[in-house]
Amino acid sequence: MTYVFYGMAVLCVFVLAHVYRTKLAVRKEWLIWAKERGYEENAEKI
Repeated sequence: MTYVFYGMAVLCVFVLAHVYRTKLAVRKEWLIWAKERGYEENAEKI
């Protein structure tokens, strides 16, 4: 029974890692697109 829980835990870690990497890739792609259009990431608002 413990092998089932360990297997589910490992599977969850892989799924979460995949989701995290996908989110980072989408954000990086968006930043490239936005910077081409004049977006400044850490610009101060006055």
